[in-house]
Amino acid sequence: MVQILVIELLAYHTFAWASDVLGDPSCSHDAAFARTTIDHIRADEDLHVGYLQCALAELATMTVRSPGGGTVRGSELVVAASRSALDNQTGARFDRVLVYRLAQVRAELDAHPDGRRLTAEFDALANHPAEALA
Repeated sequence: MVQILVIELLAYHTFAWASDVLGDPSCSHDAAFARTTIDHIRADEDLHVGYLQCALAELATMTVRSPGGGTVRGSELVVAASRSALDNQTGARFDRVLVYRLAQVRAELDAHPDGRRLTAEFDALANHPAEALA
């Protein structure tokens, strides 16, 4: 559940960005439709996030029996799972995903008739990938 919650929370920012970009008439053929569609998805995701937050908060108040017969505070499990989920979505994994996605963008730009110019403009946006995310 924690892993899904982390993914949902990270996606929240992506949906906000997509709504802004695709909701801009200069970037989208049907900006109103794009923004409305994305905002419907965001509203649906809000329900998932709320449910996951509630379930994890409830688990954090419980005591869980371990396979060996001992007990573990639910809050310890939630914290450990949260750290693990965040580690899985950040750091080296994030860097690998970013390199992969940038390679995909470059391949699409290379295939475009005006790809050389577009690639130069893309590269001018940031000297380092992390700067493009700021």
